Amino acid sequence: MEFPSVFFRNEGFKGFDIVMGNPPFVRADTVDEWFLLQRNLLEQLPSYENLWEKWDIFVAFIERSLRHLLKENGYFGFVVSDAICTVKYSQKIRKIKNKI
Repeated sequence: MEFPSVFFRNEGFKGFDIVMGNPPFVRADTVDEWFLLQRNLLEQLPSYENLWEKWDIFVAFIERSLRHLLKENGYFGFVVSDAICTVKYSQKIRKIKNKI
């Protein structure tokens, strides 16, 4: 309600100067049905191209922020596990900024 242009992407929205946060950490091998449902729904959306393998849910938050919320040349900062530097499922997300 505070930023309707963010959610309804009108022509005037150019993105945020800064996107920062602490996304949820939900391991891909969780057995929680709610998170499994969320994961399945996100994988079906065309706006997420970097969800592969057994991805942690924070990957979706990073992709949304970098590809859809952050202004060109904006600043991005998230508190994430160091797994993003080493695990296979984060290989695509580590390269996403180069494509923007």
